[in-house]
Amino acid sequence: MIKYKTEIDTVALQIDCKDIKRQRYSLDIIRRCIVPSGISSMKFNKQNNKHEVYHGNTKFATISTGYTYSSYYIRIRFAGLKSYRDVIDSKSKMCLMLLCGWLKSTGILFRLVELDIAIDIFCPFYNILVACTRKTPHVPYNEVGHIQYFDSVPTSYIEGYTGYEERKNATSRSYVYNKSAKEGLTFDVTRFELKLQNKYFKRFGCNAQSIIGALSKYHVMYFSNLNEKQYIMNKYNSYSSVHRREINRLDLEWYRLSPNTKVIKQFIHDLNSVYIDFYGNIVLPPML
Repeated sequence: MIKYKTEIDTVALQIDCKDIKRQRYSLDIIRRCIVPSGISSMKFNKQNNKHEVYHGNTKFATISTGYTYSSYYIRIRFAGLKSYRDVIDSKSKMCLMLLCGWLKSTGILFRLVELDIAIDIFCPFYNILVACTRKTPHVPYNEVGHIQYFDSVPTSYIEGYTGYEERKNATSRSYVYNKSAKEGLTFDVTRFELKLQNKYFKRFGCNAQSIIGALSKYHVMYFSNLNEKQYIMNKYNSYSSVHRREINRLDLEWYRLSPNTKVIKQFIHDLNSVYIDFYGNIVLPPML
């Protein structure tokens, strides 16, 4: 059986503030959490008007401030918690948990506004096929197996959003790409990524079961035989609509790689329960 893992990748948190004074206060709390921690450093980038969080020379998070019609906000985005650079991955996860615990201890509320769940399969890109088998009404979809190139990296976008605003305002998006090529890895990793966006969390909230439900709409499939993959792809794309009958007829469950839902449950539990103890240590209560 092919080896694969479920990972939490990008995470974005948002703090909503009633006025600019509260926004500045919250940003100062974030700075006082990150800078003395020894985990990372924080710098202000004048070009993009964002604070950036580094470990050494590697940036792993950005902090942006802004204003909407209803409130001021601070958005903290940890991009790529699983990059296969072990030290950076460890530091970024530690910084995320430290920040969540610190905000809770100071009474600053935050909410999840972006979450990327990844299934990393340790095989070449062309052995993987992904289909959305429970489609959402009014969402455009590409043909299964359709390949585009993003920065020379082969990528299959499952949904067929065409413009920036359309992608930005979507509830969720998903794609498959050659992770090895993107990160310059020396071993094969193909990543399927489901990106849940702000609109999703406004509608469904932050709970593990809804996230698992969103992931279950997709069949992530591994094929050791590329001729079999081509046959399934052709048959699937020949159907005007796909229901349970077609899924059973094509025996898609045989090829399916099921996500490890415990990873998702553990992450949401940690996000909701982490705290900082009297000695300044990060405490993650066990999940019951």
